[in-house]
Amino acid sequence: MASLEGLLLGFFCFLFNDSDRCHACRESYSAISAGTRHTCALLASDGTAECWGDGGYDMTNATNSGPYKAISAGRNYGYVHTCALLEAGGTAECWGYDNFGQATPTNSGPYMAISAGAYFTCALLEPHGAAECWGDNDYGQATPTNSGAGFKAISTGSDHTCVLLQNGTAECWGLDNFGQASPTNSGPYKAISLGAVFSCGLLEADGTIECWGNELTTAYNSGQPQNSAPYSAISASGTFACALLESDGSAECWGSDSYGQASPTNSGPYKAISTGGSHTCALFESDGTAECWGLGKPHDDYEQAVQATPPSPYCGLGMGLTRRWYAGAFVECLSDLFSCLNIG
Repeated sequence: MASLEGLLLGFFCFLFNDSDRCHACRESYSAISAGTRHTCALLASDGTAECWGDGGYDMTNATNSGPYKAISAGRNYGYVHTCALLEAGGTAECWGYDNFGQATPTNSGPYMAISAGAYFTCALLEPHGAAECWGDNDYGQATPTNSGAGFKAISTGSDHTCVLLQNGTAECWGLDNFGQASPTNSGPYKAISLGAVFSCGLLEADGTIECWGNELTTAYNSGQPQNSAPYSAISASGTFACALLESDGSAECWGSDSYGQASPTNSGPYKAISTGGSHTCALFESDGTAECWGLGKPHDDYEQAVQATPPSPYCGLGMGLTRRWYAGAFVECLSDLFSCLNIG
């Protein structure tokens, strides 16, 4: 028998496709990555990749059912690509825009980490963390300066790449016109994330954030976080960045906020966060469901893609706003709704 609360949640979901209210009925994810105009996540149940938003060049169509252990959506001014690592074997699989070969891995791996840049991709080989890149290399962004070193993390920006050595030191290569590939400190860092022309590292000692790169980011206040509170995660994008507070898992963002991408709509707590072109997505710590804010909501008059709108397992009466556009969707929606409410 469904509870009154469950019935009310189901009503909002089914009638309005209101995933913000129907938190209990959304998918649970183990990882999430926000791209420019699309978002991809891995289902906690089976490691399948699920993507939403702009589907141009098959950006939202995973080439395989997985299961995957990691996923990374590219960010650029136009169409982008997505790459994921298969759980079995660590092979890299990519889909989407492939004009420079960024979605065509040159090796079978196995890889332990992967990062999709603008028109290139970099990954770390198992078991020692050597870096390998493919795609556009106009500025040397796909040519590791020390490919044989043992790296533990990697992140790609528009035209530069940074890695963390086993001792937490940051090392970068590629375009360095604003100092984005020249770390100002030796760390040690426990995480690193790259924006378009700036980079940020999360210090191991106290969880504070250090950023280096484009002075233009000062105009958006996106170069440095708002305070020195210890953080547990960092994600940088074009002209803004977000981090998770270690104390309570809430999200804190700074920088350009023209579409609300730097204004979290909830206090969390979150376990993961990812910044896209003009939107941000995070996973709730309690159940792994996704919440996004910024550009890409169904009612955004200036945006047709819905990269900031995680799909509901069913479509509701507003099915034109979700991924279920095929014939017979309404029946499937009813079935999913009953399942969610424990009816039948």
